[in-house]
Amino acid sequence: MKPGYKTTEFYVAVVSGLGMIAIAFGILSKADLDNLTQALTGVVGAVGALLIAIKPIVAYIESRADVKASAEYSK
Repeated sequence: MKPGYKTTEFYVAVVSGLGMIAIAFGILSKADLDNLTQALTGVVGAVGALLIAIKPIVAYIESRADVKASAEYSK
């Protein structure tokens, strides 16, 4: 089992707590926090999509490197 600080739930709770503290001290309004939450959700979604799109490319490059390395080793 992972330690708590290595889980996404931990970081979601920390960010949520910091947002609530910022509202409590008047640093952010509720509307600002909602806008920030929407923006961060979009960024996380975009990064996830990018990683999913890059994974097959990296796998192809690694497989080609393995083929070339084994062909060179055969010589």
